[in-house]
Amino acid sequence: MNKLVLSLLGAATVAISSNAMALNTNATFLATVTRGITPDPVGALYFMFNADESIHGCGYVAEWDSAAYLPFSGQCWVVEAKTLGNFSCADNITRPVPSFLTIDTSIFAAPVPGPTPALTPYCTGFDPFQQFRMVWMLMLAEDPMMGGLEGIVEYTPAAPVVYGMQLTPH
Repeated sequence: MNKLVLSLLGAATVAISSNAMALNTNATFLATVTRGITPDPVGALYFMFNADESIHGCGYVAEWDSAAYLPFSGQCWVVEAKTLGNFSCADNITRPVPSFLTIDTSIFAAPVPGPTPALTPYCTGFDPFQQFRMVWMLMLAEDPMMGGLEGIVEYTPAAPVVYGMQLTPH
């Protein structure tokens, strides 16, 4: 009886720990942007753990491949926010933690041209027309039950056009 209970407990642990983690770095996320009725594919994102950024969050870098199979990719540094009681990145990957991703503002790209140049967070990707673009704002919330991410993306600060974005694990 003890062996059966231990076997079931071990199988349940493996089943739970395979998908419902903080940010799944083993999955390829297919990205779509909503500009109307039907979502437009904007590529695929692959996340890799980068650093434990003290109290702020867990840092990841994402490679953003185009949906049109262009011969180059974008890069985006993001931070997964830590929540109360979930301060360890190593501990967060072992259990379901609903969290929030934003662009890492500690890594900067080239200055924005203008009368007072400002540094912009470094995140590049593809828009619905498969054009390589700087991503000005990216905010994604994780759903531990579904394993995907949903949120908003903005490609330019010049026009307040914000699109819905969904990342589905594949």
